[in-house]
Amino acid sequence: MDGFRQSRAALRSEMELLRRRVEQLEESGEQYRELVEGSIEGIIVYSGPLLSANLAAARIFGYDSPVELLSRAHFHQLWAPHERSRLQRFESPHLAEEEKPATFEAQAVRSDGALIWLHTYVRKLRWDGRTVSQCSFIDISQRKRAEQELRNSQRLLHAVIDTVPDAIGVKDASGRYVVVNKAMAEYYGTTPERLIGLSTEQLPGLGEGEKKLLLGMDEQVLEADQPAEFAEVEFRGPEGRQGWRHLVKLPLHDDEGNIIGIVGISQDVTGRRQAEAEISRLAAAVEQAGDAIFVTDLDGTIQYVNPAFERITGFTREEAIGQTPRILKSGKHDQAFYAALWETMKHGEVWKGRFTNQKKDGTLYETYSTHSPIRNSQGQVVHYVCVQKDITQQVQIEDQLRRAQRLESLGTLAGGIAHDFNNILMPIMGFAEILLEEVPAESPQQAWLKIIHEASHRAKDLISQILLFSRRTDSQKKSVPLKPVVLEVSRFLKSTLPRTIVIHEIVRDEGMTNADPSQVHRVVMNLCVNAAQAMPNGGELTLSLDRVHLDECECYLGQTLSGPHVRLCVADTGVGMDEEVLAHIFEPFFTTKSVGDGTGLGLSTVYGIVQDHGGGIRVTSRPGRGTAFDVFFPAMEPAQNRIDVTAVDLPGGGNSILFIDDEQSIADLGREALQRLGYRVTALTDSTTALEIFRADPGRFDLVVTDQTMPDITGDQLTREFRSIRPDIPIILCTGYSESITPERAAALGINEFAYKPVGASSLGRLVRAVLDRKG
Repeated sequence: MDGFRQSRAALRSEMELLRRRVEQLEESGEQYRELVEGSIEGIIVYSGPLLSANLAAARIFGYDSPVELLSRAHFHQLWAPHERSRLQRFESPHLAEEEKPATFEAQAVRSDGALIWLHTYVRKLRWDGRTVSQCSFIDISQRKRAEQELRNSQRLLHAVIDTVPDAIGVKDASGRYVVVNKAMAEYYGTTPERLIGLSTEQLPGLGEGEKKLLLGMDEQVLEADQPAEFAEVEFRGPEGRQGWRHLVKLPLHDDEGNIIGIVGISQDVTGRRQAEAEISRLAAAVEQAGDAIFVTDLDGTIQYVNPAFERITGFTREEAIGQTPRILKSGKHDQAFYAALWETMKHGEVWKGRFTNQKKDGTLYETYSTHSPIRNSQGQVVHYVCVQKDITQQVQIEDQLRRAQRLESLGTLAGGIAHDFNNILMPIMGFAEILLEEVPAESPQQAWLKIIHEASHRAKDLISQILLFSRRTDSQKKSVPLKPVVLEVSRFLKSTLPRTIVIHEIVRDEGMTNADPSQVHRVVMNLCVNAAQAMPNGGELTLSLDRVHLDECECYLGQTLSGPHVRLCVADTGVGMDEEVLAHIFEPFFTTKSVGDGTGLGLSTVYGIVQDHGGGIRVTSRPGRGTAFDVFFPAMEPAQNRIDVTAVDLPGGGNSILFIDDEQSIADLGREALQRLGYRVTALTDSTTALEIFRADPGRFDLVVTDQTMPDITGDQLTREFRSIRPDIPIILCTGYSESITPERAAALGINEFAYKPVGASSLGRLVRAVLDRKG
């Protein structure tokens, strides 16, 4: 009994322990359920079909209760269609016991059809005596969106820095590149991916000097925690490429302000530096250019002028800037001229042409101007630039050349006139002399004949002046002092000019030169007469003579003289001349005098004489301020040189003379004048007939007088033929004017005498007698 009681007590004790254990288990399960139900983590138990789910799982999938979630019935229905094949192995109801827990991220489908991201943990467990799966998960959609936004931002950042033309690289704290843009990779000839993880020392193809520079900048940034910059540095890159780069290094900080890396930016400034150098060279060229250059805005306001503009125009930069080109207006161009210029420029076209401009001091000058538009990068005209070349001297030279050509053509014309006119004058002069001997002295015709004879001599002098102008006569030059000539003219003028004209003499030097005294006398006289006529109301006439040494002196028609010269100056205080008159004063027959007051040959004769003597003339004159002629003769040392002139009587003789001239009147004069002196004369006008007659009987004639310019056979050709037949025949050659024969050439042909027409009857007789006497 005691044993039963003991057994029963023991049983009750065991049952009590069991009850308490059950209560404990019930309490633990309730706690587990509370733990599961209160978790923010979704929990699903499944074996294919869904077996259990907590409230968190229902809410994550968009349901109000677990019951609604379990209505989906199957595990694969929870996932997005594109995820189901990947997660298929987690659906099997026969999962192996040893299957390890798995963690994955996948997209699931909410009740409203929206996709969400879940971070999932799947493990095996025993459920009602069988193996099932428990899936625990949390919603990571917000994190995924943040990650996607971060990736998008990173892609955008990389896209942005890849579009930057500057090389950009980001290093971490260890000095390794973590970000590299395309520009940096292209500079090193590779891809950004291949540079990631490299240090500066490992950059491909970079020189040691450049590596040292970059590392030094890194060190400077890390020590000072401040940016480091090199505005321009010469940099040798891969493959020896050399250029200039702008380098900047910046510290990279975390949220606490600690340096976690370095950002490097490298900009290629080689092109800009070259452009700046080119601009600098261009600016230097513009500043040093000899042509005037100025820039205006679209309204024509001057914004820039170069030094040549200041030098040429006389306006300083300060005076010109802010003004318009009208400050150079000369009044030589009408409004239509300027309107056409601006119309061309407003259409964006280049205008070129000649300008007559005015300097600050009022002096006019000539330019060849080019006006061009300046465009910006969009092709719009924003400024105008004008380049003006000063062509004043060129225009003067061209003008002088035209004058020289005009004078040359007039000289050629003068030669032709002289030839024909001298042939006309010769019979007039010769027969007038003969008639003067024939007509009684008391006859009225005697006076008329003297007038004719004097007129013919004046005509001869006129032709002589024309030939002097054209430098087509030979003068008898010798070493002579100019002082006596100047003083002689001065004395003559003092006795002839009105007392209202005061003459001053400033003769400092004897002034020896090689000259024909009579022609120099004519130069001084003509200049002084002109000066006197320029002072109708009186004034001062100054004659000066000195010896000068010229370095370079520009004379009329651009002739330049240098070396020792004798300078004769004739200056007056008369009416003066303007530029237009000065341009023509040395032209034959040009005169400002009234009709009948002059021939217009005075200054042209002066010019011809001075040119013939190897000298030059410089003229300065201004209206109302008088005129000064500076005449330069080459200076020489004094020398003894005298020409003796012996008069020849006019005895005749019985000699036989062949006289040839294609002008019948001159042939008649030759016959009459020489026959009156007792000579036997055969006068012919045909040179061919004359040669035939001479060839038929060479010993018949004692002397030949022939003209030079004749049809068929000229005088020099006829001389050679005569000399080939009879070498000792004396020959006199006459010419009205000929380019082909000169005294020197005549002497070379063996001609005994050479004479210029017109030759009077008495002069012809003396010439014939002198040649015959020399032969005898």
